[in-house]
Amino acid sequence: MGAGETLAPIAMRTSLCFTLAALIAVLGISSRCFPQAESGDNAESARRFVASLYARYGPDGNPANLSAENAGEVFDSSLIALVKADAAAVGPSHVGVLDYDPLCNCQQTDVEFPGLRITTQLVNASRATATVTFNDVDQHPINIVLTLIRGENGWRIFNVEDLSGPGPHTDLRTLLSGDVQKHSGKRHPQRQMPDR
Repeated sequence: MGAGETLAPIAMRTSLCFTLAALIAVLGISSRCFPQAESGDNAESARRFVASLYARYGPDGNPANLSAENAGEVFDSSLIALVKADAAAVGPSHVGVLDYDPLCNCQQTDVEFPGLRITTQLVNASRATATVTFNDVDQHPINIVLTLIRGENGWRIFNVEDLSGPGPHTDLRTLLSGDVQKHSGKRHPQRQMPDR
């Protein structure tokens, strides 16, 4: 067996690996085809998304607002539609469910979050939950769970659930849908969590 015969299989395997890597790059096959490869990145990107929302509070704060024109940069369109349906159902002279900020369970935007902790759990490549804990101004523990979905433009909040204090606890979608039904007599269809 000569030296050329021994190296040929190694050279072929190296060439095959290089060709396969080039083909993957050329075809644009990304880590979305292999979600297990990027799950750590997705969980971290979800955590960064949520951290950026809470960083917007403070003395000169500009936190995300479900009623704002740019709400779609933070919230899922179906949640925004529920807020609008609730506002229409209660009418302009009344306040619907959202008489507070569901991300902090507060009404002020100049709040700070001592002891803020954010933990994320990836459900799959496009779904995650983020548990946010902090102490309110009276040093009561606040525990908020955000359901996140990832679309073409990144993470968006699909639902908010405040698990602080004694129950019963309910989520924002259920509160909004119930208020729409109560004030309009119409049942607003609940959007199901996308099965991605």
